Amino acid sequence: MNQGIHIVDLLVWFMGDVEEVQGRAATLAHSIEVEDGLVASLRFKSGALGAVVATTAAAPGFPHRVEVYGTRGGVQLEAEAVVRWDSEAPPTLSATVAPGAASAGSGRSPTGLAPTGHERILADFVAAVRAERAPLVPGEEGRRSLSLVLAIYEAARTGRPVRPR
Repeated sequence: MNQGIHIVDLLVWFMGDVEEVQGRAATLAHSIEVEDGLVASLRFKSGALGAVVATTAAAPGFPHRVEVYGTRGGVQLEAEAVVRWDSEAPPTLSATVAPGAASAGSGRSPTGLAPTGHERILADFVAAVRAERAPLVPGEEGRRSLSLVLAIYEAARTGRPVRPR
């Protein structure tokens, strides 16, 4: 699912590599040739567990969301904002918590995803080549995300656990 790729990028950046994936996908609400609903269960190499839920069949549509919880706290990101950050210790990063409703995002329509994030990454890559510097997001990060997305699709297709390559 196109909207899930951005979330997968954040998830592997926060949590690290995935050891094993289980998944299911279906076309539930739209007359399209691809899935409009997907769920995946992830086991990270660290031992942590995770889930990916993606749909373009939810009405009225909801913003993408990433939630990370641990034994000492958690953070919730909605759209592009931190909406909740609770921790035993003060945060080591500066973040503004902006609670409240975000725009619906692409959760309602397969065509609702804006290309803005991809455009910025591509623009930085072009600038990096011209300036002979490393890009902000190296290709290896994209490869990790793509590997996970392909593993989710394979697990959904086969009904068996899959190890990302």
